[in-house]
Amino acid sequence: MKNSEIKTNVNFEGAILTPELIFTIKGMQTDDNEELDGQLKYLSNAVCSITRIMLDMSEENARKFTQICINLTCVMDTIETLRKP
Repeated sequence: MKNSEIKTNVNFEGAILTPELIFTIKGMQTDDNEELDGQLKYLSNAVCSITRIMLDMSEENARKFTQICINLTCVMDTIETLRKP
């Protein structure tokens, strides 16, 4: 392996930043957070689709789907923290 191919991790206040993570965050933040906005749109569409399906299902299944929507919303909130100011 060439020296230029050696991967190093960065420890930043206890958080381990791998080259892959840095590449992903950098990609999400390019063009005014365009990729990040796209990922959030996919999640938002999924939550809306699930909510529409819930209108025609039993109360028990609707409760299960409600928890899924809550979980997806939490993921959206986490992804939002990656936004470049």
